[in-house]
Amino acid sequence: MSTIVDRYVAVVGTRLPEKIRRDVEEELRATIADIMESEHGHLDADAAAARAVESLGDPVKLAREYAPRPRYLIGPALYDDYRKLLVILVSIVAPIVLVVGVLAAVLDPQGITAGDVGGAFGSAIQAAVWVCFWVTVVFAILEWNGVRSPRASDRAWTVADLPAEAPARQVKLSEVVVSAAFTLVFISLIVAQHFRSTFSDDRGPIPFFDPQLWNGWLPALIVLLAAGVVVDVLLYLRGRHTLGLTIASTVTDALFGAVAAVTILTQTIVNPAWSEALKAEVPELTSFNVVANKAAWTAVILAIVAWSITEAWLKYRKARSS
Repeated sequence: MSTIVDRYVAVVGTRLPEKIRRDVEEELRATIADIMESEHGHLDADAAAARAVESLGDPVKLAREYAPRPRYLIGPALYDDYRKLLVILVSIVAPIVLVVGVLAAVLDPQGITAGDVGGAFGSAIQAAVWVCFWVTVVFAILEWNGVRSPRASDRAWTVADLPAEAPARQVKLSEVVVSAAFTLVFISLIVAQHFRSTFSDDRGPIPFFDPQLWNGWLPALIVLLAAGVVVDVLLYLRGRHTLGLTIASTVTDALFGAVAAVTILTQTIVNPAWSEALKAEVPELTSFNVVANKAAWTAVILAIVAWSITEAWLKYRKARSS
């Protein structure tokens, strides 16, 4: 079918929920084909396609008609701008608040605690809620006063308004930002625990992880985690799941899983001095070993890695077929 039809259907499809997108795209293609045949059969394919899609009107407005729920607070004229701004601001503000909160706890002379980390997550969630609230209030006021999007126009929509090419299935910025933020926070905690600790002795802070792990094991894990962030950023810049990036993601995840598994199975994870300090602080605690069942922890990590690799290939397959 004409590339005009492909571009039109793609604009509609990218604005619909995943669960109804394929059905709507198939229905829309069939509708356009019927219009081309019944009303513009005397024209060539491209001209007939142009007339057919113009008779259906603006694909952005058409997508709203297929949407499963009506939008009342923010009307159609402003809703797309509202949603785009909301996603961008939440994707930026919440991770920044999270990272700043964790770093502030790390730099606290009293040391970082689980409560500090929980507080950082709470602050990030609160920031996201406030962003949603105020952006919604602003757009609701604009809607109430009849303000229209600067992109809106009174002229009739034509096929010339279609994007030059069908938009690709873009990788969401929010996914990349959240993934990178969590990874960077995790790396920060690994590094910080060596210099900041709840317990200390005459030699200074007592790190949670066995200091011997810094002889290759922890640096290797940190490098692989950072490599994963790089792959995520490249994935976003590329805009879709390519074969090369999927292979890179697979290799990075597999190496991380292998190094983590070998580390758990062959090394002492929790610093014995930290365990003794905890027992001295809490006499009722006769033993402490978070990796007592090394096989179980290894299985959990490998399961997570396996799922991550599988998910990457499923996304690549989906991108290839779209």
